[in-house]
Amino acid sequence: RLRPLLASSLPHIFYQIIGFMQLTEEQEEKYADDPNLWLQDEDDDNPNSYNLRVSGSKLLQELVEGFGSDAVSPFVAALGKRLEVNLGLFNQLMKFQEASESKNKHSWKLVEASLYAFCTYRN
Repeated sequence: RLRPLLASSLPHIFYQIIGFMQLTEEQEEKYADDPNLWLQDEDDDNPNSYNLRVSGSKLLQELVEGFGSDAVSPFVAALGKRLEVNLGLFNQLMKFQEASESKNKHSWKLVEASLYAFCTYRN
């Protein structure tokens, strides 16, 4: 019943899901201390590792399964937009890193989340 409404909003929904799939600062610190924790948290079979990133991945999987091939174009559009915006920020950061340390130093997280979403979609 809600399928037509959701279908027209899929690009925006996918775009937002990818944003929520980025690592938090807490996760970043935790994984820097012990990279094996990242592997544990990324494991779908680990019941102790449920967080917003995993929730986003599962929502993405449900939408892809539910919409099938109709999800391909909206997902690619959202992924492209995320990467375009955030790679642009990342490139700007690299150019101006020496001039100002206050630039968006976390833009890599959305690039990583976009790639994570792509891998989730691919699987």
